[in-house]
Amino acid sequence: MSLAEVVTAVIAVIAISISIISLYNSYRTSKKMVDLEEIHAKVSKIQLQKYEAEEKEQRKANLHVELQSNGGSGKFLIQNRGPASAKNIHFYLTENNDHNPLVGGDYENKTPFPTLNKDESYFFLASFPINISQSIYEISLRWTNPDNSQETRNYSVSR
Repeated sequence: MSLAEVVTAVIAVIAISISIISLYNSYRTSKKMVDLEEIHAKVSKIQLQKYEAEEKEQRKANLHVELQSNGGSGKFLIQNRGPASAKNIHFYLTENNDHNPLVGGDYENKTPFPTLNKDESYFFLASFPINISQSIYEISLRWTNPDNSQETRNYSVSR
């Protein structure tokens, strides 16, 4: 074998080695890219689910109850703090209450309340006789959202 052939063979081995190293590095890089694309796809899916959940919440009412009392009388104030209307609103005192402070005729005339739009409120009159010591009332509200889903929430309110 002549010197030229040996040099050519060495150059060929070096070229093959460089090619193998380059091929391996390309494989590692492409594997990392595939892994990153999978992570990106998972993050995108989570963001989409979060966006859909937020969008769904934007189509729901958010009712809140508070008790405003002034001595022996007061009112249960129901407010819609959500972006959507609530329909067919039912107000209940739960079984945990010792005393029913609701004023009879007022309650019957307003239950179920037909519609409560965004930032609107309505109330039920309440009476608190002096001999009643209960200060916290357990309330349950049930309503229908515009997407026809029903929602129920429980509240503890104090006078």
